Amino acid sequence: MGNMCYRDYDEEKLLGGQEVKKPESVQGSIMKPKPSGDGQTNEITNQNQTEMTDDPELQVEKDEFIKLSNENTKQLDIASKTQEPEGQGLQTQKVNIDSFRLLKVLGKGSFGKVMLVQYKSNQIAKYYAMKVLQKKNIKNERQKRHTETERIILATCSSIFLVRLRYAFQSQYKLYLVVDYMPGGELFYHLRKVGRFKEDVAKFYAAEILLGLQYLHENHIIYRDLKPENILLDETGHIKLTDFGLSKIMMEEDETAFSLCGTPEYLAPEILTTKTGYDKTCDWWSFGALLYEMLVGAPPHYKENKKEMIRRILTQPIPYPSYLSENARSILEQLLVVDPKKRLGYENDGYDIMKHDFFIGIDMAEIIQHRIQPPYKFDKKELKYFDEGMTKQIAKDTPVNGTLLPNQNFSNFTYQPSMQQGATIKK
Repeated sequence: MGNMCYRDYDEEKLLGGQEVKKPESVQGSIMKPKPSGDGQTNEITNQNQTEMTDDPELQVEKDEFIKLSNENTKQLDIASKTQEPEGQGLQTQKVNIDSFRLLKVLGKGSFGKVMLVQYKSNQIAKYYAMKVLQKKNIKNERQKRHTETERIILATCSSIFLVRLRYAFQSQYKLYLVVDYMPGGELFYHLRKVGRFKEDVAKFYAAEILLGLQYLHENHIIYRDLKPENILLDETGHIKLTDFGLSKIMMEEDETAFSLCGTPEYLAPEILTTKTGYDKTCDWWSFGALLYEMLVGAPPHYKENKKEMIRRILTQPIPYPSYLSENARSILEQLLVVDPKKRLGYENDGYDIMKHDFFIGIDMAEIIQHRIQPPYKFDKKELKYFDEGMTKQIAKDTPVNGTLLPNQNFSNFTYQPSMQQGATIKK
């Protein structure tokens, strides 16, 4: 990919209604790498993600985070021992990489890769996505905390709109997260294919995403990395949010966050500018930017030059194409407000957004029960919605060696619940 952005189009072309060819996406819930000068993908962050190094949040949160991690792990260990009676699915063998058949590569990044795997003891074809992280690439306390945060959220949150953790384990040099396999691939894949969604399609996906974000907020979590690549589609076409490495677990109701992290196209202005912190309202800007992209074809003020794009977001009014409906434009104008205190969702979180006229005709009670038919029905052909360049690669657990730093040791990482649910692939 070099210095090219994964989106090679800009707002002038989109607002003019021109059809723009877009490049192939790297699939899988893992960060896309930025090649170094020698062609190797050894950098942790890339041009599409931003992270601040001098961060007061890290100092304030460190001890509290360790306490939370230990408490959650203790609860999970107890639950895994008591959830199922003896003889009704209780896992007695320790899970490791040899417990799985490695089938296909779904995606790669600077941290590691994502593979399609099958748990060997399943009697039927249950498939999962295995995210493999190399410990040597987790080079500082911040990156370690992001990894531990994802492990906690995946294991403790239970929502039909979030990917769930099924197993977690580690070797000397690697971490393994085994999660639900989503045969529909990324929402980005489908959005790229059509250019932009019709309003009724965008409205359906927005409703499910909204409920997923509201669930996180009610569990004191700021997502901080909402984008089409982090929205996966299950075999029936419903969405699930994934990739919680940049999420923030709020210890107190009125706590604020300080990290400059996320993907620039979707970053709320207060994350970029504030020195006093920000709260969960930042997710509603990202939600507005994502909805704008679904309806228009690109995030607001999208530019390949990130500095210019951010300058426009902070200083220039957002252009709205004439083909947007009155209700679509109205909700976008209320979400994409620079002042978070004036943004839709500031007062009553996602409930204010659910009441907007844009969602007229959408029954949220039906949405949350998966009673509304998704707009797309997927061909169940295996791996159709993933990058063919990845899936043709041999899936294997590549040997790694070397010396690890003290911060690259992980305790309380293993997760092995008593019973598992996986996606079924039709052969």
